[in-house]
Amino acid sequence: MTALPRTAPALQAATVKGADAHRTRALEHLHGTLGWDGRRHAAVERAVLDVLARRGGATAAELAAETADLREQIVDSPGKS
Repeated sequence: MTALPRTAPALQAATVKGADAHRTRALEHLHGTLGWDGRRHAAVERAVLDVLARRGGATAAELAAETADLREQIVDSPGKS
């Protein structure tokens, strides 16, 4: 087993097969669960990139603290715990 550096998520994202299909499914999921459309997704994406540019990097928790849209919760199975 090989220990990967902290850049492992970036490496995985850069090498994921079918990135376009993955993005399409993710957008469909956001639309179906939260009602986001392409414009809303693009606005949130811009906000996240602005935070990253200003801070030089951030954890998911730090991004959510500064970007309210990232704090929305997706409920995949209502009524189930």
